[in-house]
Amino acid sequence: MKKVLFSILMVGIFTASFSQNNKVVSAYNYMKYNELDKAKEAIDQAVLHEQTKSKSKTWWYKGQVYSLIADSETFKGLHDNPLKVAVESFLKAYEFDTKRIEVNKLQSDLASALGRITNQGIQDFNAKNYDRASQSFDMSIKGSKKFNVTDSLSYFYGAVAYKQIKNDEKAIEYLNKCIEIDFEGAQAYNYLTSIYSNSENTEMYNKTVQEGRAKCPDDERLLTSEINIALQGDDVEKALENLNQAIEKSPDNSTLYYARGNMYEKQGNKYEEAGEIEKAKSNYDLAKTDYLKAIELDPNSFDANYNMGALIYNEAVKMMDVVNQIKDNNEYNKGKAIADKVFLTSIPYLEKAHEITPTDTSTMESLKTLYVRSGQVEKYNAIKAKLEN
Repeated sequence: MKKVLFSILMVGIFTASFSQNNKVVSAYNYMKYNELDKAKEAIDQAVLHEQTKSKSKTWWYKGQVYSLIADSETFKGLHDNPLKVAVESFLKAYEFDTKRIEVNKLQSDLASALGRITNQGIQDFNAKNYDRASQSFDMSIKGSKKFNVTDSLSYFYGAVAYKQIKNDEKAIEYLNKCIEIDFEGAQAYNYLTSIYSNSENTEMYNKTVQEGRAKCPDDERLLTSEINIALQGDDVEKALENLNQAIEKSPDNSTLYYARGNMYEKQGNKYEEAGEIEKAKSNYDLAKTDYLKAIELDPNSFDANYNMGALIYNEAVKMMDVVNQIKDNNEYNKGKAIADKVFLTSIPYLEKAHEITPTDTSTMESLKTLYVRSGQVEKYNAIKAKLEN
């Protein structure tokens, strides 16, 4: 009786094993006759079963099935990303004993799938389907490692795709890889600085800009980033050095002239605080020249118009501070008349700034004072009403 039971048990085990191996064979046969729905059903079961999930052939066939599904107009709806599954399956096939399969054919199948999934990634990237694009580039990178190849294109576009879907960790990883292999160096640095800027990681932003400038000294975007760092800090000399370099390369860039004017104005303020009036005046004059150039290139620059008007306004205020110390009435009137003319020259710039940005209260407050000084009652009443509203 025990022998009979043992025999029945062995037959059961053999039947189950045979049944699962048969699923693998069935998947292969269904592929031959393009019955891909049935092939998929069979191979999906085979990769889950204990008897067949640890066999190289099972995963190789799964890769082939899903690769065919990706090409099929009839069956491509069976999975939302069959090429991804194909590459994953081909790679999985290498994890087990490959002695019973044609390894060269497996390599050929993997290479073909990698080329196709890279193209799919580019298509998805161009269609702004960044989530699926990032998955495709991921698989391309993983598969390429099997051939000891660094897929630089997938690292770069994968990084940008990850950046678009706010996966900064992966984007940073891939951009650093691009920098390591010297692929799209300046672009990679610029994308990195953008990520660190958005995340307000000032330390890494500054570090990346410095490294990028050292490696890519001719890149204008990195130069602009370095200028921004200098503008926000106290290193006026460094900022001016960079701005001079930037203006030499882009002589028609209004923003650069405005930025340099702003630096000259800061420099003038420092000299004035130190009591070096002539040096201060020299820098203020340079600032005016740059603000005027910025306005010439871009008449609708709020910053250039406002700063030009404010610089003249402040100059007139300082003149009045001196005039107010004069005791002689005639001399006082002469000095005040000169200061009033300077005040008046600031009005057109501040009015233009107000036209460009009508809600800026600093501009309106300055204009209100100027309209009082110049006796422009209607304009005073209008600007006063705006401020009160």
